[in-house]
Amino acid sequence: MTHAAVRLLKSLRGWILPALLLGWWECNSHRDAAHAYAFVPLEQVVAALRELLANGDLWLNLKGSLVRASLGLAGGVVLGTGTGVLMAFSGLALTLINPLYQSIRQVPLLGLTPLIGLWLGNGEPAKVFIIALAAFYPMVLSTYEGLRHVDARYLEVGRVFGQSDDGGRNRRAYGHDHRLRGRHHGAGYRHEPAGVSAVRPRPPLAHMNDGVASGT
Repeated sequence: MTHAAVRLLKSLRGWILPALLLGWWECNSHRDAAHAYAFVPLEQVVAALRELLANGDLWLNLKGSLVRASLGLAGGVVLGTGTGVLMAFSGLALTLINPLYQSIRQVPLLGLTPLIGLWLGNGEPAKVFIIALAAFYPMVLSTYEGLRHVDARYLEVGRVFGQSDDGGRNRRAYGHDHRLRGRHHGAGYRHEPAGVSAVRPRPPLAHMNDGVASGT
């Protein structure tokens, strides 16, 4: 077997399990009427796809889904970022918002869906609100983490190079990457820069309670 054939087989390894699942699906769809109802034959799926592509229904529904998802995501990101910034720089806002935020985000989104349906109905506003709520929770947490829990070594490096805190400008700059990643912390340094002493980073946010205690 040539090297080209070996490389081709290795590149196709990821398709083995999907091909087996499709074969199992097709076999079950032709066993009897009950299985044909539970496992729709693949030829019927392909025929339905062609029909949707021909009459334009697929593109129309795809456009509606993209618009709905975009509106919900944009609303959740804007509101979540604003709330996270407010909680990071205002002790009063943190004291007022944090308990409600922590209690609501413990409820699964599917558990809130019936209540949202009662409030907003089953139309587009309810769907957009659910998407916005799904984006709101992580944006608040990531923004707060990025602004409040910046590794002290970053700030010390800035001071070594002559940068002042300047009312939190450096904190916001260092927290920008944290918000984009949506993680608690980036990769830690293994070696300290020259002239900078080792400072242990602050632990990840658990319940945002340290900001309440500090009053900042």
